[in-house]
Parts: sequence; C-alpha cells; structure tokens
Amino acid sequence: MHLAFRAISEPLPGPRWAGLFEEYWPAYRRWWAKDGVSVRPSYAECRRAIRRHMPEILPLWEELTELAGGGDDAARFLSFYGPPAYLSACSQAIWPGEEPLLVRNYDYSPRAFDALILRSEWQGRAVLGMTDGLFGLVDGMNDAGLAVSLTFGGRPGRGPGRTGAGLGIPIVLRYLLETCATVPAAIAVLERVPRRIPSHMSYNVTVLDRDRRYLTAYLAPDRETIVTHMAVATNHQSASNGWAMRALRATVERERFLLQRLTLHVDPEDKFIGAFLRPPLYSTAFGQGFGTLYTAAYRPARGQLDLHWPGSVWHLSLLRSTCAGRPVHHRARRGQVPARRASPAGRSAFGTSPVWHRCHAGASVPYLPRTRRSHRRCQHRRRKGPRCHRPVPVRSARESPALQFLLAELADDKQLHTVPLRRVRQARRRFQRCRI
Repeated sequence: MHLAFRAISEPLPGPRWAGLFEEYWPAYRRWWAKDGVSVRPSYAECRRAIRRHMPEILPLWEELTELAGGGDDAARFLSFYGPPAYLSACSQAIWPGEEPLLVRNYDYSPRAFDALILRSEWQGRAVLGMTDGLFGLVDGMNDAGLAVSLTFGGRPGRGPGRTGAGLGIPIVLRYLLETCATVPAAIAVLERVPRRIPSHMSYNVTVLDRDRRYLTAYLAPDRETIVTHMAVATNHQSASNGWAMRALRATVERERFLLQRLTLHVDPEDKFIGAFLRPPLYSTAFGQGFGTLYTAAYRPARGQLDLHWPGSVWHLSLLRSTCAGRPVHHRARRGQVPARRASPAGRSAFGTSPVWHRCHAGASVPYLPRTRRSHRRCQHRRRKGPRCHRPVPVRSARESPALQFLLAELADDKQLHTVPLRRVRQARRRFQRCRI
C-alpha cells in the first residue's frame, strides 16, 4: 500500500489551503453526508457551538469558510460539530527521559486520511501538525512548546454514552494549540465549568509542554472530563467500558507493553521510538482500516517533529517553512489476514473453505493457550500430534475480529487451557451485535 505524505507551510489562510480544500472536499462531503445532510446540525447550530465553546477561533472558522466557497455544507463540515462517528486505534506515550518527547502511532484507514502536515500561523502562533478535515488536527505542537495527541476512547457506535451532541476532537486539538501555551492552561480548557467543551465521542487527549509537564484527559459525551497523570494512552478509558473495542484493537495488551517499557527499564530515545515500529504497537491491518499510517515523535522544547516508518524517517521543524512530499510504502507482515475483497461473483475472496492462521493478524492478539494434554487429538487438523497452538478456523476476514474478541477475553484467564466451540460462537454473536 502506497501513501503520499505532504508537508505544506502557509502562515495565513490563502490559496494553498483553498486548493487543498477543493481537492479533498468531494471525498469529505461523501463521508460527512453519508447519513443524509439533514441529519447533521444546521449552520446556526454549528456557529452557536463554536461561539459558545471556542469564541477565539470563530473569526478563523468564518475566514476558512469563505475560502472554501462560502457554502452551507462546507461551513457545517468545518465546524466539526456533530460529525459522523469515526474510529481509530492509536497508541501514545511520554518518554521518561530528560527531554520532553511524545511518541504516538496513528492507526486509521488510509482511505480517510489527509496525509498532510500543515504549518500555519493563523492567529499569530506557529502550529505544526497532522491535519484532519484540513482544519482540525490529530496531533501537533505550537511555538510555545505545547504538544497534543489523541487516541480513540473505546466506546463505539450509537446510543447513550457513545455519541452525543458535541464537537469532533480534531477541532478541539486545533483550539488547544491556537490558544494554550502550557499543560495547566490546556487542561483548564478541557475541564472548565460550566462551559466544558463537549466531545461527540470518547477520546483520550495527552498534552506535554517544554517543561515536561504532562497529563492525559479522558473525554466522553455523557460525563465530565477525567484528568489523570498517565504517560500512556491507548483505546480505553476504564476496565468497564467498550470491552468489544478493547478486544478488537488489543488496547490492553498495548497499554501493558508501554507501561512495562516505562517502569521496568528506561529505554534510550531511539530504542523507545523503535518499539512503536514493531508489534504489538505497530499494526499492519490496513485492509481492516486500522493499520499504522505513521509514527510521530514530537519534541516541543526544540520544535521538532520526526515522522517514522519502518526503514525511513522524515525530519520536520516548526522553526522553518517546509513544502515537500514523501512517498511511503507500507508492507503487510507475514501471518496477517489480507483485506477482504469481493470477487466478481460477489462472494468473499477467501471462498467457502476455511482459512487457517495463527491469530496474530492486525492488532497482534496473543496466541491461544496450549492444550493441557501433550498428545490429545487435534479436532481442527484431524490428526494426532504433540502439544501445539490450536489454529483458529476463519471462513472470511469478516469473522476474524470476532475471534480476536475471544482471544483478548481469554488472555487474562490463567485457568482456561482449552477453547470450547461454544465460546467461539458466543464471540461471533457478540461481534455482530457490536458492529457499527
């Protein structure tokens, strides 16, 4: 899979941004209006939300709307108020060394990715980051030495506590970098009362400043913001919410892996970044829409951003303008289940015969435990043999996440040595109920 990353610098909104919006808008409008234009909030509601919660960037939003053509749909889209649900599976952590360093993996669908690093000075403050919707950011830093990054909070779908009337998280990160200079100022914005910035879905936001102060805020549409001193964030906020997404994205496994690297031994800087380029943090599930598109290392004290991929790195700086491109080729690792493709007959590309793999596709889920008996008959391979990992039958790529649910549930069960077929069927039924 190939991606073309671009780095563009434009101090004030101008023709470059307008040209990019004209290029991206058809695809973004299809995504934004997929449930119908009438479902999205009206222009008056969007303007009211920005004026109430982010009055400092209201003139900027109006200026960008004019550059985008002044249309009603474009204005509502750029407000990020009440957008469709979108999911990502990311990992981020603060390096425990002396220099402030925020490292993150962005796992998302390459078909809905800007692949654009934008340096701007829209309101007098230099901001550099990876854009989303050309206005919002998924991660970035400013010239005051503040770096921010987001991960999905693990509560997908519709219903109470999952999506609500609120702002998309990318514009919240843009607002933080445009108006805040330190971690206390950013956290005060996220948890201010009574006009707390509403998030339309659950997200985890990690902030770091040049003095190496850091905090992680857990945002959700149905409760107040929770602020923790966690140096690690993956795709869950507690042990009781979003079990299906925790299992699907192996978020608990990634969190434990990062905590071990932070507490048991302090890695050098290059080794710490290199851990994000290998499983279980690095994912090659591009066909499922959750592959690692890039690894970002933010050094807010130096104003430096390094984008890493296996075998290559791209150095960018907040202190100088850059207009360049970088082609990136992502390769699937051995053992990964390929993306599901529809055959001409409309059936799965895997056909009807079972596909066997060793259960570590995509999100690097742990293997099934070994069987208790060393010479028991293997029911799947239909032969007698020594103790081995049991393979998992998968009839299509659609069923593989269901098996990952089961694996993540069984990973913490130390007393379970075999997997009954009944549990596999239960996992598949749960997956069908939890699909978005």
